[in-house]
Amino acid sequence: MRAASRCLSLGLLVALGACSGGDDGDKVDDSAVERVETSCTNNQDDDVDGLIDCDDDDCAADPVCLAPDTETACEDGVDEDLDTLTDCDDPDCDAELTCIWPSELQVEIEATLTSHGDVECQITSDTTVAYYFDSCVTSATTVLPKAASDLGCTSCDRVYAGPVTSTSDGCAATLGDEVRFVPSSLTLGLVFGSETSRELWAYDGEAEAWTQATTLTRDANAWVSVDEEELLLELPDCLNSPLTIGSLSMTVTVTDG
Repeated sequence: MRAASRCLSLGLLVALGACSGGDDGDKVDDSAVERVETSCTNNQDDDVDGLIDCDDDDCAADPVCLAPDTETACEDGVDEDLDTLTDCDDPDCDAELTCIWPSELQVEIEATLTSHGDVECQITSDTTVAYYFDSCVTSATTVLPKAASDLGCTSCDRVYAGPVTSTSDGCAATLGDEVRFVPSSLTLGLVFGSETSRELWAYDGEAEAWTQATTLTRDANAWVSVDEEELLLELPDCLNSPLTIGSLSMTVTVTDG
């Protein structure tokens, strides 16, 4: 009884602490708990070790911390630096040529035939017939979007493909519908050589092959080529076929879109 009275006389604090029997088994020692960074992108020191996010070794294997600081490739469809901006949408790619190049091409084509007039067709060894061909002009226009791939043009920096709209075909009456200077669709490849010159490649569907078609040079806000050659026409009744019927001038004007 004396011990109990003495304990009570020490006051409430002592009574609850020293006289309670001293059982602190339920008390948690914070120093024994292993803490880790719970988020590697919240700009907080979650485990209170003085290191934040990717500076903390706890985040060493996190994809965000393994990612490069900038976009490393600008035409692969991958967000390498994980900043939610991919390829040309990422400011890291602003200076890359692939992001400066046009996403579509406005193409205008004009084919002008300057006829030589009468052309001699050899029917037999001693018989000739004169054929006359008028001069004529055919024109077309199209907007070609960037193709999803290089379509086999390994020499091209970028490929564009789409249908072609004929704006006039004055040569059909002279040469017939089977002779077309402009196809119904175009697949073109560009090599962006310099600020003043580009190579234009064209895909031949029948031959399934790419050929370098012409060189475009800068003219104000457009790129232009003018090529001229003699036009040979196959005439099955003529022993001297093909016949040179005139001079064909092809003007191609390309505007970046």
